[in-house]
Amino acid sequence: MVKKLCLGTILSMCLIQTSLAALSASVDRKTVRIDETLTLTINSDSPLTLAPNLNLLTSALQPLSRTNFSSTSYVNGKRMVQSGWRIQLIALEEGIVTIPSFTIDGESTKAIQIKILPPNRTRADGGIAPLFTEVKLSDINPFVQQQVILTVKVSSDSDIDNAQLQAPQIENALVRSLGEPTEYVSRLSGDLYRIREYQFSIFPQAEGLLKIPAMIFQGNKIVRYQSRNPLSLLSSQSRRVRIRTEALVVDVKAAVPSAHTWLPAKNLTLSSDWRPEPSELTVGEPITRVLTIEAEGLDATQLPEFSMPEIEGISWFPNPAERDNRFDGIQISSQSKQRFALMPNKEGQYTLPAIEVQWYNIATNKFATARIEALEIHVSPAIVKNILDDPLDGLVLGGPNKTKIENIEPVINDNTEFWKTIALSMIVIWLITVLGFIFGRRALSNTHQKPDTKSDLHPLEVSNLQPATTWKGIAKQIKGQSSLIAYKLIKLKSESEFEDFDEFLKQLDNLGKKSLVSSLKELSQAAFSANPSKQFDPKICQLLTQLDSTKGPLKNKKAPVKISPLYD
Repeated sequence: MVKKLCLGTILSMCLIQTSLAALSASVDRKTVRIDETLTLTINSDSPLTLAPNLNLLTSALQPLSRTNFSSTSYVNGKRMVQSGWRIQLIALEEGIVTIPSFTIDGESTKAIQIKILPPNRTRADGGIAPLFTEVKLSDINPFVQQQVILTVKVSSDSDIDNAQLQAPQIENALVRSLGEPTEYVSRLSGDLYRIREYQFSIFPQAEGLLKIPAMIFQGNKIVRYQSRNPLSLLSSQSRRVRIRTEALVVDVKAAVPSAHTWLPAKNLTLSSDWRPEPSELTVGEPITRVLTIEAEGLDATQLPEFSMPEIEGISWFPNPAERDNRFDGIQISSQSKQRFALMPNKEGQYTLPAIEVQWYNIATNKFATARIEALEIHVSPAIVKNILDDPLDGLVLGGPNKTKIENIEPVINDNTEFWKTIALSMIVIWLITVLGFIFGRRALSNTHQKPDTKSDLHPLEVSNLQPATTWKGIAKQIKGQSSLIAYKLIKLKSESEFEDFDEFLKQLDNLGKKSLVSSLKELSQAAFSANPSKQFDPKICQLLTQLDSTKGPLKNKKAPVKISPLYD
């Protein structure tokens, strides 16, 4: 029976693991022009053994390259696998084209629709510059806090290294970069151009005219030319380029008056999830409710948090909302999940009131309401049973001949003596450890060298040294001391007049006191040697005494440190 149960558990875990494996497909651009490229990514959270069948693609899309990728990471001790394929496609025909569903290892992706526009034409002046920019806004007359997508397209007839675009600095607006730029190739007037497409989301915070200043794009443009070297057909060099985008102006409309939080969006949904389902609740047994808001065209920080109403007999324990933003190449989609632990404290019938979120639909210019209906729940009394009174009363064993077990008294093992022995042993080990530590400290303290009775300073007081104010006083103070204490006193005295000890030695060397410099360096080495209590050369005292009468730039006091103001 146990073997069958274990086998069933293992099979269930395998089925769960298999169900978690997911295959998805995405593209970096959903609108392209003829002769432009896009990247199709097929991603899985388990290793893939087969490649996608690209013959399923229509004639409007031609694959140029295919790359396999795989990575493994560990999150909270759990092994995470990401693998898949990146396929670069080029658009050949105008129209609405569907990238079909691909099936790999029994899992299938969803079909993706893309729009292919006619090819780019030449400009009105009849020519195309080797490097130019185009700026586009998704809406030039948005509401306050409505999302506006700013797209900056940089076109170049050759590669550009170290490309950088200065992010827009806009007053009274929240600006967010939408990830790394998209790179692709497009044919303009017969020539291939490298395109970099940057996108930013802008959320105006005040009505009126919103000025979007010009941005600066710069990089190293690769210039290829015919080389004189017959062994090389083409050579290249880089040239620094810099170009400014066009400045734009947006007319921002005021928010429509409302008693609720202003949420201008294209779509907003509200959902509730219970874990487990609240079909029957029991007093004292908690349950989790998850409220989720999903919105198109709103940043996750704009989504509101919930608060549950006070209901006698029920306690709520909220968690902070978990927020996330996603960008699909057209707009931001945001999500906010908030978990509440519900604890029933009293039996009975309860009504959880409806939950509503009002938002403004920018497509219809009308207010809309996302709603979760009220919910009736029933709480049963807690089941309490003392199993020691009758632990197996009424238990029925399965099998062909069912047997009911009655009047079996519990068996309690008395291990009191065993645990007493373990406790006494631990106390004895602890006492031995404490005594060993005390006697070890005493033996260690007896090994210290007794202080020099001729000295005014104890060697253990080296951290509390106070140097004299004159070099003559220093010479008297270090007389008879160890190398370590003498070095510390001289160092403290020098640092009161110079930036550090090295600067002090440098000034002495400039004054020609090379003998003193050499002696001080030997003292420094002795202070940090294996025997720092060793006596030093007594001539140092005589040389230090002469410093008080030295004429020259020795008195080089440290300049006071100027503290910058905290705020400009």
